[in-house]
Amino acid sequence: MPHQYCIKHALAAISILIGYVERDVRRSRESRSEVEEEVGHRRHHDVGKDDSGDGVSVAEQKRAGVSSGEEDVISVLYETCRKILGARTEGEARERYNLLRENQSFPARQHRKAVRFLTRRWDHLVMHHRVPGLPRTSNLVENVNKQLQRRHETIEAFRYRLTAIHHTYLLVAFLRQKPHTDCRGSRKHLNGKSRLASARVRNLHLNWLKNCLKPGV
Repeated sequence: MPHQYCIKHALAAISILIGYVERDVRRSRESRSEVEEEVGHRRHHDVGKDDSGDGVSVAEQKRAGVSSGEEDVISVLYETCRKILGARTEGEARERYNLLRENQSFPARQHRKAVRFLTRRWDHLVMHHRVPGLPRTSNLVENVNKQLQRRHETIEAFRYRLTAIHHTYLLVAFLRQKPHTDCRGSRKHLNGKSRLASARVRNLHLNWLKNCLKPGV
């Protein structure tokens, strides 16, 4: 059975491995840090003065450093990995991957971790290119899990384990026959059709519960 790793979760794992922080989050942290440092500078106005006597804040000293440049390089590395996993074809993804392996402009440790991650999981990361219709992410599965959890929370608890299992089976059967309502892009044509109807299962009864009694549904 072909198996596709979730691209979204793969990028999240890469970001942790290489120490990438999204630009908006980084800016928020920098702004908060600068405010705290400016307040500290005002309280201790004699700290951070240069030889001419002019006050220089710690935040200004940091802005003049090279740490931001390193973060920019890591951001480019992350963006390169994102483009590899977001390629339109496996050939395009492989070409970008080979360019990444040969690129020595990135920090050695982060570069090695990113390449190793992609190398070990390559087949499972590009399986959606080989199998038409295979989802690139686990969003659909997570949506089903969210709906199951939401319905279980209203019940709060089951007295017997077998009752919980049977209830879950019933919910899954219902969700398989619940029409899509919010599909977009290339999946927009599925709106109004259930998962079973989308899989071309024929002669479905309007009452979803009766379909559960049919063998093979």
